[in-house]
Amino acid sequence: MKFVLVLDAQTAIGTTFLRGLNDGISHGQPMLLCKSIDNSHPHYLLVERSFVHEGASHPQKLQVPHHAVAFVVEFDTDTDTDSGKAKLQRFGFQPSAN
Repeated sequence: MKFVLVLDAQTAIGTTFLRGLNDGISHGQPMLLCKSIDNSHPHYLLVERSFVHEGASHPQKLQVPHHAVAFVVEFDTDTDTDSGKAKLQRFGFQPSAN
């Protein structure tokens, strides 16, 4: 994990991820733990992430409209996932049961 993408729950993609396959919830907003985010497109963020479903890890690439993003948190590449999640508790991070 290098980035945490927090989606606006009032958007179509935010509502979709609020219902499942998110990595956590912060103040009612779905959070996605991402390997990379490319913001070079004028209308979308290109996001790479992995998610676990039925015990297996699956890669996923998403094109997320800019208006659907509440905010992004970037972590140092040396930060491991556990300490990164601990830092996210400041944002009200609740890990997903997925």
